[in-house]
Amino acid sequence: MRAAVYDACAGLARREAADLVDLVLAEIAETLVSGEAVKLRGFGAFNVRCKRPRVGRNPKTKTPAPIVARRVLTFKAAPGLIALLNQPPAEF
Repeated sequence: MRAAVYDACAGLARREAADLVDLVLAEIAETLVSGEAVKLRGFGAFNVRCKRPRVGRNPKTKTPAPIVARRVLTFKAAPGLIALLNQPPAEF
């Protein structure tokens, strides 16, 4: 990804391109950790969901196994990204 940013931005040093990518990814991660959604137009949306604690089962022994409450990350792709992924490889 860093190389793509470097190639796309004329006049940007390779180190600056790497720093820019790292900065954007760190900001996305920080926003998600705070519990907020991140929406990237044309790409998709990342959301944080809270899962309640529940009792699971070991599929082999059938013994109960507690599953603790946790936060999970979900991603919903934008329609444009889905359309791009479903194009035949020759059209890229």
